[in-house]
Amino acid sequence: NPSAFNFDHHRSSSPLSSIDQQADYRRHNFQPATSTAQPIIKPLFIDTLARDMRLEDSQTQCLHDFVALGSTGAGLSQADLVTRLYMLAVQLSDMAERRRNAASETPTDFSGLWKDLKIRLDGNFAFTKDQEKNIRGIVRDVIIEPSRTAYSTMHHDVIDILKKRAEALSLDNVFGIPAREQVLASQVRTAGSSVRNAFRGEIVASVQPKSWITLAQFTYDCVQKYKLGG
Repeated sequence: NPSAFNFDHHRSSSPLSSIDQQADYRRHNFQPATSTAQPIIKPLFIDTLARDMRLEDSQTQCLHDFVALGSTGAGLSQADLVTRLYMLAVQLSDMAERRRNAASETPTDFSGLWKDLKIRLDGNFAFTKDQEKNIRGIVRDVIIEPSRTAYSTMHHDVIDILKKRAEALSLDNVFGIPAREQVLASQVRTAGSSVRNAFRGEIVASVQPKSWITLAQFTYDCVQKYKLGG
């Protein structure tokens, strides 16, 4: 049938049909093929390098990722990539070695060091000027007590007072530490001897013909001089 032939002929040669056919042809014959760039350095080489450098697993994976990145696109030359890879491996090896050394080191015993330092400090312990003044002040206060009759052993009473008032007298760093308590006992005896000698001199002077004073005046003067707070 000519009309049917002509119809088919016109349909196949229409502009729209021709464009569709060309597009379909291009889709089937010119579709770009996707491909993944292959690393130019073999994984076995990377693993061997990592093992020789004693790298950690995460660092070994870092080398593989580095090579994969260097192989993308046009990629680096094999010589350039191998050189860069080796430099990176050296840096990672140093980091891994530092971590291993840090993990193997025995933690510093700071408590032991502090204890040793404390012992040394106790052996060289000395009172401050304020502490010495406070100790001497208590000794002078004790020697003038109205009921005081024993003077050679009054250092025991002084130490008891110092212990009770340790915080107020800035001596709370002494009690409870035997070595420092020994230093305190020695300091109290020294201060006691000095104060007793001075007090004895006051008594002798008060009865000398050229310097005598009445008992009431002597008592008043001694209280003002020796008693804490006057």
